[in-house]
This record gives sequence, structure tokens and C-alpha cells, in this order.
Amino acid sequence: MFGFSVREVDAAEFAAWVNDADHKLRVIDVRQMPEIAQGTVPKAEALPLHTLPAKVHELPRDEKLVLV
Repeated sequence: MFGFSVREVDAAEFAAWVNDADHKLRVIDVRQMPEIAQGTVPKAEALPLHTLPAKVHELPRDEKLVLV
């Protein structure tokens, strides 16, 4: 139906992806704003989890998405 796969990665693998310019990905931080204020994830866009259902159609289908 959606044509996607989900897998869990550890912090080391995620850091390698973020630091690799050839690794195209989009990082979505689904934490609440008070949590994000305590520390950010490199290259992440804030999209709190409770807003995801209304915004999921805006997410690109041709990019690797990493949800934190």
C-alpha cells in the first residue's frame, strides 16, 4: 500500500549517515518542543508526533526518512 520499509538503527549508524554527504536523508524529530529545546538532532526538522498524521502526505516519498 505505502511501499516503504522500516528499520531501527543505532546512534553510531545514524551519525555515520548524517556525516556522509553522499547519504541523502531527511531527519524528522518527532519529539515535543520542550524535549527538542533540551537538545537538537543534527539536520533535523521538528515535526511533533501528534502532528504527523496531518502532515504525512507532505513528506517526500523519494527520500530516506529518519524519524527520531
